[in-house]
Amino acid sequence: MVETSVLQSVPFFQHVRGDALQALAAIVNVRYLSQGEALFSPGDARDTFLIVLSGQVQVYTVLNGEV
Repeated sequence: MVETSVLQSVPFFQHVRGDALQALAAIVNVRYLSQGEALFSPGDARDTFLIVLSGQVQVYTVLNGEV
């Protein structure tokens, strides 16, 4: 579970309150990644909503083994 204040710091969730905010906080999974570590890869299930609280993300596509 994540603190509700963390969710409210994200503009997308600023207007979510009460029970709805508590329900979201209860299902959040926090991940810490090192520089260069992949957040997801081709073929991964696309059933998550990702929020980057700090740092940067580079998105690219690998096609025929080339970036």
